[in-house]
Amino acid sequence: MLRLHLTALLFTLPFLSSHVFAANKAVLGQWDTLDGDGNRQSLVELYLDGEELQGRIVKLYDETKQDAVCKECKDERQNQPIEGLVFITGLTADDDEWVDGRVVDPETGSEYDCKLWLDGETLKLKAGFGFIGQTRDWKRPTE
Repeated sequence: MLRLHLTALLFTLPFLSSHVFAANKAVLGQWDTLDGDGNRQSLVELYLDGEELQGRIVKLYDETKQDAVCKECKDERQNQPIEGLVFITGLTADDDEWVDGRVVDPETGSEYDCKLWLDGETLKLKAGFGFIGQTRDWKRPTE
């Protein structure tokens, strides 16, 4: 009897893990980043590079910033255009969240730990160090 339960468990584990990964794929695609007042800041694309989730800035909604570059970035992103910049790297699937990533603030060049998850139709991005951080809401673009 125990052998039957173990066999059933071993058979279902791959399906459970693929189901969790499939649920995590719901974050893929384009998102509007929002400031603290709910105003759109940028259009971002989340995509997979292997099993790692990354994000790039597709468009800045503030027309005065559309030619901006990442002056303060301290790596290969320095002086690169913000539009097209890969600013989220290293996120890996963990149940219903993407964790252990890094996010760069292209205005300051500061880099933070990050994770993200879906809360209904809203994508939540938490960035900071350890327990200290900020959470921002992202929404699917409507236009």
